[in-house]
Amino acid sequence: MKKIFEKYFADSIARILAITFIVGIIAGVFLLVFSFCGVIMRFFGFEYHSVGSIFLFFVVVSILSFPIDLITETLPKVLLVEFQKINLRQARVLYIILNTLCSMICYSLVDYSIDSVHASDMAIFMVSFIISLIEAKNITEKETIKSNRD
Repeated sequence: MKKIFEKYFADSIARILAITFIVGIIAGVFLLVFSFCGVIMRFFGFEYHSVGSIFLFFVVVSILSFPIDLITETLPKVLLVEFQKINLRQARVLYIILNTLCSMICYSLVDYSIDSVHASDMAIFMVSFIISLIEAKNITEKETIKSNRD
């Protein structure tokens, strides 16, 4: 009985440590991204009352912009790969424009909603544009979309 208890106890501890490690890595990545965005926005007039408010700001923006990012990323890929209406450069430019505008809307909505944070229009534009430029590399011609015609 004691060996069974020790085995399950050791397995439980190992799982808890693994989950804690994974959550720590994810939190670290989010912290780096939030810090990067915060530094850029601070340079262009981003103001906040506490570290908690800036963290809340970026968490809410991330949650709000996730479904919108899926749409802005999918549309250029579909036009590029499935319909072959645009080339790779046009797909990336379309993505940058769509993602910048949608991100600006998300940042502005969250900025308007949270009183302890104020972001200037220039700060919102610069962060949205820089992030869109970085993420535009995800648009490639190698994507394959399974169609119903097969």
